[in-house]
Amino acid sequence: MKNVRLTHRFIQRYVDAALQREATPPGKASNQQNEQRILFIDQLRQRTQDPTALRDELTTLYFAGTDAPAALLINLFFVFSKRPDVWNRVRSEVQSLGGKVPDLQQLKGLRYVQDCIRECLRLYPPQPSNSRVAVRDTILPTGGGPDGSSPVMVPKGMMVHLSVYALHHRKDLWGEDADEFRPERWSYEKQTWKYIPFLGGPRNCVGSNVSIDPASYESINQSQAAIAKSLSKGDVIYGVNTGFGGSADIRANDVLALQRVLTRELSYGVLPPGARDPRPPSDRQKSAYQAFDLSLEHAAESQHLPLPWVRAAVLLRLNSLVKGHSGVRPVIVDRLRDLLVKNIIPMVPMRGSISASGDLSPIAYISGVLQGKPTVRVFRPGIGRDVYADEALAEAGIAPISLTAKEGLAVVNGTAMSAACATLVLHDTHQLAMLSQILTAMTVEALLGSPESFDPFFAEVRPHPGQIESSRNTRLFLRGSRLALQKDGKDGSLRQDRYSIRTAAQWIGPVLEDLLLAHRQISIECNSATDNPLVNGDGQFLHGGNFQAKAVTSSMEKSRQAIQAIGRMLFTQCQEMINPATSWGLPPNLVADEPSQSGIFKAIDIYISALASELGFLAGPVNHVYNAELGNQSLNSLALISGRYTATAVGVLTELVAAHLLSACQALDLRAMQLQFLDGVKTEFFARVVSMVEKQSPNTTDASKNLPATLWAHLQKGLEQTVSMDSIDRFPHIAKTMRVPILDCLPSQNIVLEEMQSFIDQLGPWLYESWCTNREAYLVHGDASPVLGDGSKKMYHFVRKTLGVPMLCTKRILTPTAEAMAAGQVEEAPTVGGYTSLIYRAIQRGELLPVIQELLEECLAKEELER
Repeated sequence: MKNVRLTHRFIQRYVDAALQREATPPGKASNQQNEQRILFIDQLRQRTQDPTALRDELTTLYFAGTDAPAALLINLFFVFSKRPDVWNRVRSEVQSLGGKVPDLQQLKGLRYVQDCIRECLRLYPPQPSNSRVAVRDTILPTGGGPDGSSPVMVPKGMMVHLSVYALHHRKDLWGEDADEFRPERWSYEKQTWKYIPFLGGPRNCVGSNVSIDPASYESINQSQAAIAKSLSKGDVIYGVNTGFGGSADIRANDVLALQRVLTRELSYGVLPPGARDPRPPSDRQKSAYQAFDLSLEHAAESQHLPLPWVRAAVLLRLNSLVKGHSGVRPVIVDRLRDLLVKNIIPMVPMRGSISASGDLSPIAYISGVLQGKPTVRVFRPGIGRDVYADEALAEAGIAPISLTAKEGLAVVNGTAMSAACATLVLHDTHQLAMLSQILTAMTVEALLGSPESFDPFFAEVRPHPGQIESSRNTRLFLRGSRLALQKDGKDGSLRQDRYSIRTAAQWIGPVLEDLLLAHRQISIECNSATDNPLVNGDGQFLHGGNFQAKAVTSSMEKSRQAIQAIGRMLFTQCQEMINPATSWGLPPNLVADEPSQSGIFKAIDIYISALASELGFLAGPVNHVYNAELGNQSLNSLALISGRYTATAVGVLTELVAAHLLSACQALDLRAMQLQFLDGVKTEFFARVVSMVEKQSPNTTDASKNLPATLWAHLQKGLEQTVSMDSIDRFPHIAKTMRVPILDCLPSQNIVLEEMQSFIDQLGPWLYESWCTNREAYLVHGDASPVLGDGSKKMYHFVRKTLGVPMLCTKRILTPTAEAMAAGQVEEAPTVGGYTSLIYRAIQRGELLPVIQELLEECLAKEELER
């Protein structure tokens, strides 16, 4: 706090000087040069003469000196001072707007201004260097070797240091003038990976996106002025000079204290134990036998909302307040932005919001951080101690805010927390919905299904938008497959596929439509003013209910129902792959070993049944509404509760998707392994049959000429019908069943039974040995990619190559011996669950999203070429 006081004294000198100039007679004004030098503070002074407000505004600028926008402004002013030609051109472009303050869209249209900003960020990046830890083994295509053209291996856990400044000044990338300020280069330069002022990828710096439209400050100031005007006239404004909710008939005398009381009394949730928590008497009785079974470690994970939700809520509350309808000062929105950029995010209780008057209690913890309350904890994982808001603000050099009239209510009274939760949950649900379509295509191939079910004609005569999209996507994902083939039913099999894949487009289609509607609802909610009362453009206070979060609840209920529907479909598809009665020739439990010795995916069958059951339970509506707050809040949206359980459903579905993906890759490998076996034995098989026929009779008939093809088809059918048999019995059995087709094809007078029996006796062992040899080779070097469609190929490569999940067999999940573990001979102890977890975590971390995006781009590009 000493540093904060020192800074305040430093800045206060400029505030006092500005206010003194206001009081100085015109004839004694300082010279023109001095007026220009401190123009910014004079502009602030024209808006307000409140010393505290002026000091807070200047503190925001000075203390944000390491933030991207402030650093950019400082460097731009430096460039302008050295380059009057650039300054004059910028002024000319801005003046073309006719003296109006540009809004965000107009600002983007100022091409030369934008080029100057890019060039300034290139020469003077706000974060000149950065470091990252590799989360997995990565091979960079270039950068190694004497000439830098060889691949570079970055092992998991390695610290990677990046000099953004050096990258932006490389003459081999930017030319000989790389060290010069030349905004004209951006008329032809593209923003590639050589330009990364805010780093890149999905986790890049929030400073690149969070900016406040300068025009918004005018609306904010007007609404704040409206409060002062109304109070001066003696108007009654809810939450400003009245009590709250059911106590609104009480009139408040101290409007400032009222706002502080609101934040303090709404901090009522249960959190994990903290260093500043109240302590019970030390002499109380303790009993381990009477304690709850729920451990404190588990409680710590379940008693507060996830950090990303709270962080998103800060952003959404900022976005609501910046619209200028809530009556807060500009410093409030500036401080909310500071919390994002400085990553000062409060720990918020998991439970306690009914999302009626918005999410009052959860957002009150955000308000507590703004005020630097010593009772509010912030997220600081890994440092070994609790950090509180007062400490975090002091460390970041941010001054706490003293709330004025309406500001406490304006900050807490909104849907930001439930909308933030819904936004992030819906993002994940969209990804899972797309994955379900790719998994459907993989299942079609694994079950030797037909692409006929996804023919565009079905969607033409029943043109639901979701069905059109889903059938098109699945059709594109199946492109190039050797496994998905048209069925004709002539062999006595089913003419059409079972429902789980044949009606997948009709099942997924309505789900996609529901998710799009949910997306629209959340998009509107995230860009709305959710407060009460609100100030309109005429400065009039309107009392209403924009805080009611039913739109968020509606979106989450639809999303949770959609998640359950996706899970039900994937569960059925996965079961049909595992069950030999429905899998069209896949071995029971998808075993690569002998069926009598392994049931490797039987556990997955049980696992997905449990997951699908839980999704069915979670799909129920969140509608248990109770009156609250003296009966005032009689309609409660329960949006945050609905969002939380939808997030739980997303987690359950992600587990099911991971299990399905593991199973689908196993099934596709089994198909490819069998095709490889058939390709390997076909030539000799035909030769053996021909030799047997020739020994029977040199004069062959048409029927005997067709015998090789007939027996080949019989072998393939036999493989499908004997999947539950061990190989040592299976192939002799298939060979014996060939007697009938041989007798049917060869003329009876020419049949030599000894030759036929010799052929059968030799065929069984030869097929068995060939099968075992092929299986061992495939387990080591097998790759199903050549027979897969575009969608399956992409997912298969991700699982097998990127994640390193192998085709599973008994020897790959054997439990290491205690001796081997003790001797350090074994680093990994893999299980089916371990590999499922590996895929699950990859989905959770977002590693699969770029793969999905790349797949869609490639499929659409191929479709475009064929038009």
